Amino acid sequence: MPKNSLAQELRDFRWKNRLLLLCENGENLEQSQKQMDLFKDFAQEMEDRKLLLLFSSDGQLLDVNRNLLTKNTALPLSLGFTGVILIGLDGTVKWESGFYADPSEVFRVIDSMPMRRAEIKNKYQP
Repeated sequence: MPKNSLAQELRDFRWKNRLLLLCENGENLEQSQKQMDLFKDFAQEMEDRKLLLLFSSDGQLLDVNRNLLTKNTALPLSLGFTGVILIGLDGTVKWESGFYADPSEVFRVIDSMPMRRAEIKNKYQP
């Protein structure tokens, strides 16, 4: 599936949040849950980076409680990828990894983005 198609399906989050999609299928639910658990102690870091954790399971977009999100954010059934995808504020794919991505690596990738650097600069300017 083209990366741009994925970004278009997630347009409701564009310019509001960065997304970390945990892409799973029926065979790797345990892996995606363990990946989510790696982030549980980083709530403040995620909030600072406007980062939301979502599941993509069998072509549907789910929140962290595995509740189905609105229809217009559903993913195409042909996704097929399992692992982690980072979507930037602009709605494009910024990074991909298999399970188990280290939170510090995800934060490093985000912090290297121009928009994030601008956020940090604006936060610390008087």
